Amino acid sequence: MGRADEAIRCAEAPRGLNDNPELISRACEEILLSLGRSGEAYERYAIAANRGASYVAAFRAIVRKYPAQEPQRVLRDLVARTPGQEGKWFAAAKEAGLLEMAIGLRTNHHVIQRH
Repeated sequence: MGRADEAIRCAEAPRGLNDNPELISRACEEILLSLGRSGEAYERYAIAANRGASYVAAFRAIVRKYPAQEPQRVLRDLVARTPGQEGKWFAAAKEAGLLEMAIGLRTNHHVIQRH
């Protein structure tokens, strides 16, 4: 109806205890993507809207939806948004062929685990 920004503001309004933030983020992401505003959709909603059954699934979903984003950037953004869980992104990095990044994630994970 041409009122995407208003719909997003309404969806982002204070949420109740029973509201599902992932579903809300997914709806907002879809609105922006349908309008060709993929950069904004990525920045605001991609990570929250694409939490998968696994870390690898989340990474795959985002890379598939946002082909203009470099996989390295996507992975860096995911790692940055999940502090303390760097090692869980190892499989995603390895699968994407980002071996240097995978090694770094694995190494950092072990350092964090020892402390």
